[in-house]
Amino acid sequence: MANKEFPKVHFYDHDLIDMYDLTWNQIRNHWKKGTDKNGFQPKYFSFPQDKRINQFEAILSTFFLVYSNRTFTAASLLDNFYSKQEETGAIRGEYGQKDGKPILSETNPEGVLPPLFAWAEYNLYHKVGIKKRVRDIMPLLEKYYHWVEITFRENNGLYSVPLEATMMGNSPREGTYYPIDFNSQVAINALYMSALGDILNDKEISYRYKRAYFALKTRISDLMWNEKDGYYYDLDKRNKQKKERTIASFWPLLAEIPNEYRAEALIAHLENPREFGLDHPFPTLAASEKSFDNVGNGYRGSIFPSFTYIIIKGLEKYGKYIANNDKNKAKLTRQFLEIVNGVAYIPDNLKAAEIETAIQNLVSAHRNLSNFNSEPIFASQLSSLIGQAGNVPIQVRKTYVLGLVEVYLTNGNGIAWNAEPYYIKLINKFSQDEAIIAMLSFTVEHIASRLQFTLCQKKYRELNNLIKG
Repeated sequence: MANKEFPKVHFYDHDLIDMYDLTWNQIRNHWKKGTDKNGFQPKYFSFPQDKRINQFEAILSTFFLVYSNRTFTAASLLDNFYSKQEETGAIRGEYGQKDGKPILSETNPEGVLPPLFAWAEYNLYHKVGIKKRVRDIMPLLEKYYHWVEITFRENNGLYSVPLEATMMGNSPREGTYYPIDFNSQVAINALYMSALGDILNDKEISYRYKRAYFALKTRISDLMWNEKDGYYYDLDKRNKQKKERTIASFWPLLAEIPNEYRAEALIAHLENPREFGLDHPFPTLAASEKSFDNVGNGYRGSIFPSFTYIIIKGLEKYGKYIANNDKNKAKLTRQFLEIVNGVAYIPDNLKAAEIETAIQNLVSAHRNLSNFNSEPIFASQLSSLIGQAGNVPIQVRKTYVLGLVEVYLTNGNGIAWNAEPYYIKLINKFSQDEAIIAMLSFTVEHIASRLQFTLCQKKYRELNNLIKG
């Protein structure tokens, strides 16, 4: 694939492929230039009608834009906000595109929005592999983290912000003083601050934010979890749980807060057709709530792609996926093939899509902080899909090989011992073409970035020995 070519999708549903391609094409018309007056970056993504930039939207946009093979810059969306950081460390959630000034309101006077910069930067690093950027922005992120902490943390260890800071508009959460979503977002920020410290080999930073993460995780678990309901709730000012079931309560999955038992109980609400498991999942308010509106009405039942994405990424942390209730022929056929160990004989056009999904799931698990626990599950699934013959459709061959090389090289911190036997088994089945792709993988940027680590260098030598036999 050429460096400037967008990733291609191979899938049997051509309507989805057309929508995917159209999205990239439309993005071309959504770039603006910063001015001397607003102080924004020379080129940044924004809808034509927008008069302001929004921190939450900018952060989530980077998770899509990183796949453009650098045709579009993702970092500039974050840099717009970093350039506006105040001496206190404050970064406001919105700035006007005309003058670059912060946009504040009476209900959110500090202009705070979900603090997820560290999560976005961690993702950028693993997609682009520029360590210098992590080193450059770390002081900014530390000042920002400190500002959020001293401004919004209360004596009980939880964070109190206006509901406007949750990006959930008219959600029926009146009386909420400690929002479950914002507290989970602070935990996510601390978790990935620690991970960025690991990237920089800075043990002090890594330890400091890991300690902050576990402290907040404990407070959320102790005060906001309801064992009887199997659910996380907002708290009022007296630390009393407010029992409205909104989509906000699933942020703890992304923050890796619940243990396996609690995660199962929480995920059951997503599968429940009387709550969030509707024909079109996942509404922002449970269908069982009195305030639920069948026509959506904003955050009283509407479905927002951004929150659906958060839930999917949270489910990935626990190796869980919510299946559509429609048991069509393709699904039944797939189940039959699993029963008779015939998965490897799925027709190539369907197998290619499944392998691509399987390798993406595996790589995603590998890049997460809990990869040692989640990798073996996806490695086993991929191994079953490839089968004894090791035949991989040509349209996904490069994606498959580069993904397998990445996970085999490790992240530089340690080896997922329960997953490695699967990797070795699959590597031993490489065809001649696949072996060449693997041996030349050091020319691929995100693979090359791994080779700065001693463990990855050692695993690359082992990889070549495996291929040579």
